[in-house]
Parts: sequence; C-alpha cells; structure tokens
Amino acid sequence: MNMRNARLGDTVAMLLLGSVHGLAATLSLAPFNYPLLAWVAPWPLFYLAWKFRDSWFKLVLAGMASAFFVCLFAFNWLLFYFTTLGDAPFALHLVLFLVYAVLLNLKIPAFLLLFGLSRRARWRPWMPPTWLVAGALGVFTDVLAPQIFPWYWGNLLAGNPCYVQLVEYTGIFGLSFLLFAGSCWLYKVFCMLVALVAGGRVDSGSARCFRCLRRWLTSAFIRKRLLPVPFMLLALLLWGGGLKQTVQQYQQSLPTVRVAMLQPNAPLEMSGEHAVPPEVIDGLIQQTLPDLAAEAARAAECKLDLIVLPEAAIPYYSTDKQMRAKRDDLYLEDFDRMARHLARRWQAEVYLNDVIVDADTEHSSGRKIDRDFNASVLYSRDGRRGDTYRKQILLVFGEYFPFGGLFAKLGLNGLIPEDLRENYGRGPTANLIAYGHQGRALPAADRPPAAMGVESGAPPQQGCRPISGKPKEKRDYGHFLPLICYEILFPDLVRTFWQAARNPDFIVNQTQDGWFGDSMESFQHYELGRIRAIETRRAIARCTNSGTSGFVDLAGNYVKPLAGPVFTAQGTTAFQVWDVPVNRGQATFYTRWGNIWMILPAGAFLLPAARRWYRHRQPVGRARD
Repeated sequence: MNMRNARLGDTVAMLLLGSVHGLAATLSLAPFNYPLLAWVAPWPLFYLAWKFRDSWFKLVLAGMASAFFVCLFAFNWLLFYFTTLGDAPFALHLVLFLVYAVLLNLKIPAFLLLFGLSRRARWRPWMPPTWLVAGALGVFTDVLAPQIFPWYWGNLLAGNPCYVQLVEYTGIFGLSFLLFAGSCWLYKVFCMLVALVAGGRVDSGSARCFRCLRRWLTSAFIRKRLLPVPFMLLALLLWGGGLKQTVQQYQQSLPTVRVAMLQPNAPLEMSGEHAVPPEVIDGLIQQTLPDLAAEAARAAECKLDLIVLPEAAIPYYSTDKQMRAKRDDLYLEDFDRMARHLARRWQAEVYLNDVIVDADTEHSSGRKIDRDFNASVLYSRDGRRGDTYRKQILLVFGEYFPFGGLFAKLGLNGLIPEDLRENYGRGPTANLIAYGHQGRALPAADRPPAAMGVESGAPPQQGCRPISGKPKEKRDYGHFLPLICYEILFPDLVRTFWQAARNPDFIVNQTQDGWFGDSMESFQHYELGRIRAIETRRAIARCTNSGTSGFVDLAGNYVKPLAGPVFTAQGTTAFQVWDVPVNRGQATFYTRWGNIWMILPAGAFLLPAARRWYRHRQPVGRARD
C-alpha cells in the first residue's frame, strides 16, 4: 500500500508540477509576454530534479510530462495544423500531436535528467554553484536537443526590453543561460527562506530573525555561491538598457528603404479536390493584390522602393516560364503579368513568393528528378526577373514527409494523406537578393496624365497617379536577406548569409501562417523571429498572407508604420508601409562568432571538477614519490 501511495504521489507530482511549468512557460511567451513570470517557470523542474534525482527513469518521465503540458498549453495549434493538412482520422492526428509534444520539447527531459543526476550526493562535490550548473545545462540542452519547431528557453525572457539586448553578443542562448542561472538563484533563496520559517526562527522575534538572516547572508558560502548572481542580473539590466538607447539613436541616422507589404488573405494552397478555384485565383490577381498595391502607393505618395507579397499570395502557382513549370501546369501567365505590371506601374521592385521546378537529386536512389522548390523572386522596376532564393529549411508534413522514401519502397503510400506526400526540394545556398531604389516617382507636374484603371477596372485613386514613361534603370543599390516562413526561427541559418554572401541591409520574411488557424502561432512565430533583428542588428519586414504582418527595428521594437496597422489582424486583407532602416555597419559579435561565448560557462562548469580531481590525485602521487 505504501509503495502504491508513493507511486501515486510521484505521478501527481509529475502531472501537477508539469502543468505548472507548462502554464508559466506559455504565459511567458507571446502573445502574453509576462517576462517576470519567466523567472519562476523553471522552478517546478528544479523541484522535480531534486525529488527524483535517484531515479533516471522518473526524471525522464517527469520531463516528458512537463514537455506534454508545454505543448498542450503553448503549441496546441499543432493539432489544428495536422487536421488542416490531411483527411486522416482524428485519432491519427492526436497520435501525431502526442509524438510532437515530446519531440518538440526533448530538451525538457534532457535537462531534468542531467540536472537531477548532478544533484546526487556522489556528484555534488564535483559541481560548481548550483545556479551555474542550471545555467550551463539549460544552455547545452537548448543547443544540442533536436527540435522540430524551434523555440528556446531564452524566448521566455525575451519580453524584457533590456535583457534581450544581450543577444547581440550571445544569441538567444545567452538569455537561456541568464534565465536558468537567475531562476535557480531565486529558487535557492526561496527555499532557504522557507527553511528559516519552517525552523521557527522567524517566530522568535524580528530582531533575532534579522541577525540570523544577516549572519546567513554574510557567510562565505553565500558570498561565493549566491551573491554574484544578483550583481550579474543588475549589471546586465543596466547595460542592456543603455545599449538599447544607443542602438535607437544610431538607427535614426541610417538611410531608409520605403517598403509596402501586402496581405491578401489568400486561401490555403491545397491540391486535388481541395485546390483553390480558378475564380479565386483570378480575383487575387486582377483585383485584390493590385488594389492593395494602389492603396499602399497612395499612402506612400508614390514613393515606394519595394513591394513585398507574402508566401503563397497566389496559392501554388509560378511566375517561372521555364519548360518544367509549364509542363506541370504551374506557370500562370496572369501571375507573371501582374508582377510585371505592379513593378512598372509604381516604379517599385516587387518581391514575391514563387514555385520553381528544377532538377534535384533524390536521396533514396541518387537519380535526378524534377522537384518543386519553395522560392522567392524579385522583379525589377522594368518588369524583369532578378535574383531568386530557394527555401533551405522545410516544414515537416507541409513540405516534406519524414521517411517518405521508406513508405514508398514499402508500398505504404496509401497510408499517407495526399496533401502530405509532396516533397519539396531544399535550397542549395544562402544567397542575398540584390535590389535598387535609386529611381523615385516623378513629381506630379512632370507626370503625363494616365488612367488608373487596370485589368480589374479599378477606379483612379486620389492623390497618386501611376508612373508612366520609360522605367527607371535598376541600380545595384544593396542586398537584403530573404527568409521564407519559419526559417527566421533558426539563428544558425541566418548567420550563414553573412558567411556565404555579402553584408545584407535588412531582412525580409515571407510567411503563410494560415495553416494554424486563428491561434497563438502567428504571434509566437513573429515574437520568436523578432530576436534575429537584435542578434544581427538588421531590421525585419515580416509579410504574412493572413496575419500577423509587421516590422521590427534594430533594437527589437515593434514599430508603428507610415500607413496601416502595427499588427495586421488575422484573416483579413491589409497593407502596411514602412521606412526600413538600411544598416551596412559591421556584423555583430554573435553574427561573426556565433556561440563561442559558451566556452565560458563550459569552463566554469568543468574547472571545479578538474581542480577536485587534481587535489584528489595529489596525495596518491606524493605517497608514491
């Protein structure tokens, strides 16, 4: 009976504390953003690690329970994603969600296991201060544990406008270390205060309690192991606040590019009987996108440099007139004509998402096959196609099916819903997009009269006429960094653009978040990607198909546009116009050196163990001498 009660108590502890951790972590992330709550989010993990430190099996189970609740509270939109993609039974979608819940958060059971083992009596003498152990293990499990949808411990703390500036030097993993080190310190102080109260010392009078607390705080143990942390937190808070002010002043002196972002709210790009009807495609090409561009141009007084269309603005069609795309009925002439028309009409370059069909090597057989690539292309002011970029990190189930080749070999393709069988190709390089914005709109007095009507018969817009005459010559003014969908969540990928190409001026992120419905995903996607602006000190223009679009400056601020809302609403058509700062300064420390700073916590973690090992070996050596 006692053993049964113990097992029941362990199960309740795992579920209860796992749910507390999941709820606290969720409220620390977007769209809630309570960074103060992030400091207590790891507390349940610290307690579970201590409670189950003698059983690696219970540590792993407790970690899986915590991972499940994090996924249930923060990433429940995954279930909607699975049901949107295919017509499989709901039970299969539920199984996929449960698998995802663990695979998405493997770092949680990994941290619990390692931190719990470090609390064993056998290993504790070899360990540095507990807060340093927690910080180091939090970082290393964040880096090494594989993730499908990447979020990091540091994202829980990213809502703090001062601490988040640290990522210019350490990346998001620096916040992970800070969170676990600071949270562990707070947890230790809380436990010690609870011990004082439980020991009855507080009841013996306030003066005696104060003397006891003063003696406790001035002990050598506390000075060496606990007091460094609050000084570190305070110093970084003040430094981050000063750094943010410096960056905000610096970006005011930078040149700008006027960018219009269009949100057409196009339907999802399904295939087969769920494909988008032709009349809907015609409406997007003939009316929705041209009208949004005209409204944006009028708001910008015809002084646009770049018009950005989101991912899947015209669902699953291509502007690439190569033979492969024509053969597969992907090339849509009206789509190509619209892009050229917008570029010539408003003398602004047009950057749009595209599907490119090209030869690719099949991994299972090594033979060359034709494959679709999720790509983007820039149209210059004269309507010519310019640079293209192909997406490098594909979305699981949406753009590739795990072990799809194995299913095909076994003849089990019938088990995979049709919409999940598509396997896109991976882009080969991290190339930038060259753009030019030297040519501005002609003054109104110099513009010849011209009708505003387009193929859709749209009426003239007041205050802005289309530009006519000879298109301005495109000049190689600069380069921007292209990212498609959730590529912006991978800091290592973003760094490769500096290593493999020229210095980018700013970042453009095209995405389609409609797969996840009217959920928290769009806000989480935006907030998690926002950190790249601070890591690289490059502004981010985020253009979505169905919300939430917006702009992040070099200091990580969400900025009010010249026209349109700060955040576009989900499930609506909208446009925004921004003056995006062009930063051609040197690459940041993190962009150049990446995670090299992790040598410091690794050394601090290993040095006490090496010193203790050396001291342990010394007497033996002397005896032998």
